[in-house]
Amino acid sequence: MEAAIRAPTAGGAEAWHFVVVESGEARIRLHKLLLEAHREYFTKLMKKAWSDEKFESWAAGSGSEYYLAPLYVAVFADLRERVYNDPRIEEIWAHQSCAAAIENMMLAACGLGIGSCWFGVPLLLEGELKRLLGVDDPELRLSAVVGLGYPKSEVRPRPRRKGLDAVMKII
Repeated sequence: MEAAIRAPTAGGAEAWHFVVVESGEARIRLHKLLLEAHREYFTKLMKKAWSDEKFESWAAGSGSEYYLAPLYVAVFADLRERVYNDPRIEEIWAHQSCAAAIENMMLAACGLGIGSCWFGVPLLLEGELKRLLGVDDPELRLSAVVGLGYPKSEVRPRPRRKGLDAVMKII
């Protein structure tokens, strides 16, 4: 968490707030919420949506244990102390600062041999997640949830679909 708050932050605002979930009951409830969010993602959000049957098959296999982490960190853009005149830009910059904090957290965890997974799908059920975590301030806006734990096996980087030549231009 120390690495997270050392991240670059737009305008020095440090517009982030972290909720660490380590208790067994809260982790199980959060895991169930992650599965519900994945149902929304796979069956409604994707252009090539899954059937309910395909989702149930995935959830019974990979999904049942895959996202159950020993520790979760919910990361919120904290807009309780506004410092800019443009609220739209302020929220974008707050989320960018949160993204930098998340990346720092994940890199620090990796350096300690701890695996991590960045979950964006909880945004689909932000209200439910905030209720679960006891976060009732509307000025705390969910950026992501990070799952952390020791990997069961060696983790290797996956190949990317697009190479540098497809995503970069040199001028």
